[in-house]
Formats: sequence, structure tokens, C-alpha cells
Amino acid sequence: IVAELGTVQLAAHHLANTAESISYMPAIGFQVAATTLVGQSIGRGDSKKAKKYGETAFTICTLCLICLSIFTFTFAKPLISIFTSEAEVIEIGSVLLRIVAFADPLYGASLVFTGALMGTGNTKWPFLICLIGMWGIRLTFALFFIHVLKLGVQGAWIAMFIDLSFRGIMMGIRFYRLKWDRFEKAM
Repeated sequence: IVAELGTVQLAAHHLANTAESISYMPAIGFQVAATTLVGQSIGRGDSKKAKKYGETAFTICTLCLICLSIFTFTFAKPLISIFTSEAEVIEIGSVLLRIVAFADPLYGASLVFTGALMGTGNTKWPFLICLIGMWGIRLTFALFFIHVLKLGVQGAWIAMFIDLSFRGIMMGIRFYRLKWDRFEKAM
């Protein structure tokens, strides 16, 4: 979808993706930690500790990603400038980074809650939420924003913002609605 928008927008998209992926690295680490700690606690039959580990990973990850989002938003142009000297690509790419900076904390929440849910053996809901987000929300909105509203690559990134926000909220709802006491082992 983005490739048909031309070389400059495609370059900005690619470079913004590269720059933005750095902010996801801590979230992926917290996701792995949440999966491991929640899974170990569930294995021991300690659901209270499992839920607490998930909440702690979410809180720390969110704080980290808020800081990274502020950094990304503030230094969007210098970040894109690391990869290119083309003024138009830098301008478009910096706008893209600023759009997604608002979604990064919710995407981090999505990753952490996905990890925590997987630690409980709950893989169906994360799969369904990601499927709806990526193929239902992101693709549909990207097509609408690009082809109907003529927003260019920014439309694709607004669609990504909506998708990532949706996933973060839905994973959080699933995490907090989980019946944690069913994992308790009789002592």
C-alpha cells in the first residue's frame, strides 16, 4: 500500500520504521520477562504473584516507553537524519515518528500483556486481538486514509496508531478480566 505512494514516502516510511523499532526493544524485553515470570508463578500455583509480575512489567515498561516517546517526538528530525540527508524524507519521516510516538506506550502495554497472557497459557485471545488489529483495523484504515482521504503515508501511520492503541487497550482488558484465582493450587 505504501510502495504505491512513491519513492520519497516509501523511504520515509522505511526509515521511520527503522528509527521507531528502537523504542520497541525495551517492550520486547519486558514481554519476555512477563511471560517467564507469570508462567513460573502459574506453574507454582501462585496466581497473585503472577498477576503482580504482569502488572509490574506493564508499569515499568509503560514508564520507559513514555520516556522514549517523549524523546522520539522531540528528536524526530535528528533521528531520521541519522539515516538520510534528503530534506523531504526527513520532513515526512519526522511526522511519522511523531504520530507513532503517541501509540508507543500502548503498544508496549500490548506486548507486555500478551507476554503475561501467554505465561498463563492464554494464547487464543492475544492471537485474535492481533488478527483484528492488524488485518481488520490497520489494513482497513490504511486503505481508507490513503485512497479516500488522500493522506499519503501519514494515513498509514495514523492507521498503525489506531491499531496499536486498540491492541494495547484490548490486551489490558483481557489481562484484568482474567480469572486469576483459577490458577491457584490447593496447598
